[in-house]
Amino acid sequence: MLPRLALLYVSALLTFFVSPLDNYLGSIGLLPVRPTILFVAGFLPVAVVAGVRWMRSGMRVGDPSDLVSSNSHLMIAFSFVVAVALLWNIHPDVVAAGVEPSAVRLYGLINLGAALALAGAGVRARHVPNLLLPAMLVMLGTMYADFLAPGTFSVDGYRAAGVAQNSNVAGFVVVLITAASLTYERVRLRDLILLAVCGTGVVWTSSRAAILVFGVVVVFWCQRSFSLGTLRGRAPWLGIGTVVVAVVLAVFASYSVRVGEAYDWFAARRVSTIFAVDGPETLIWSVDRMRCARYSLDALPGHWILGRGTGFTRTLVMGPHNLFLEQWVSNGLPGLLGLCWLLGVGFVAARRRRSSVALATILVIALQCLFSHNLLDERPPLLILGLVMGVTASPATGRQRSVARDAAVARGARTAGRIAEQSA
Repeated sequence: MLPRLALLYVSALLTFFVSPLDNYLGSIGLLPVRPTILFVAGFLPVAVVAGVRWMRSGMRVGDPSDLVSSNSHLMIAFSFVVAVALLWNIHPDVVAAGVEPSAVRLYGLINLGAALALAGAGVRARHVPNLLLPAMLVMLGTMYADFLAPGTFSVDGYRAAGVAQNSNVAGFVVVLITAASLTYERVRLRDLILLAVCGTGVVWTSSRAAILVFGVVVVFWCQRSFSLGTLRGRAPWLGIGTVVVAVVLAVFASYSVRVGEAYDWFAARRVSTIFAVDGPETLIWSVDRMRCARYSLDALPGHWILGRGTGFTRTLVMGPHNLFLEQWVSNGLPGLLGLCWLLGVGFVAARRRRSSVALATILVIALQCLFSHNLLDERPPLLILGLVMGVTASPATGRQRSVARDAAVARGARTAGRIAEQSA
């Protein structure tokens, strides 16, 4: 078990790099060194502690080497995606277009490995909600500042983004933190508050992708909470009310950017409805996004198998805004299949562990791949993915469940013995 001071250090790390406060401070020149150097320096003690614990365990399958074996398929799949991206850096089309080679995917692999090391250092599943709470507060606090004074942090002007600076990224990070922090066992007041706060933040961003993914998270949470937990002694209307609130927020956000400007902005800038009756821009349909996809697909003829090279989409007028398209256009079928392999491995691992948190996390990331073309280059989703996949594979988690089952069996046996004595 980690001491409280170590947990505070881990929470500070996650707050700084998940928010992502580091990128914002770097963009305004307040960091003395590059954020990547700070990241390596910050997580180096975590790697050292995880390595020492591994050596003290005899370097056998156990704690924390079981963490390595349990996530080996995930790391292999991500390594394949990284290898393809690095090899496709020298593609002739990319060289001719003057795109500089990039090792950002390799840095993403380091991010994922560093987050997995947190579980090896002693972080457990019960710690995750509290560890991510400060990052959530930083995001929501700065997004609220954008809501009150548009453009305080956001580069989108009238759409709140906080320290993420991009409203779509902000909405996605808030939803992902929520998905990794919910209980999924029964209806709890804490979970309801978290969902309400997340929904409010998503409305501030007016990100259609975040709105849709948030709706999926709410439905998934309701399904798991009511199927895994018993309704006896609880209030089922709380879950039903949460779904209704989520739907209302999604419908309202499809019309507005800021609550205070809802009607004026709707009338002046966008004529739309959620059912696509009055215009082309709706919650589930966007002419701009379809145009982005068409630009990417137009670049594929003659390059269906090998693609156009890593980074080629940066030469297009518009990026694909879809990671599957990005992988296909840039890295061909190997890159596309590698992404599918990575997501598939995540889903299989979550199902085998019977972890609702892991399943919700990989589900949110997979859905966001439909709306973002640089998801594998962003640090927050990789850190949260590594953290969740690490703690759900932790041997301590399995031992705790085993101890809980043994305790339940023992209590049942004692109860049966008392009943037998009384009947005798």
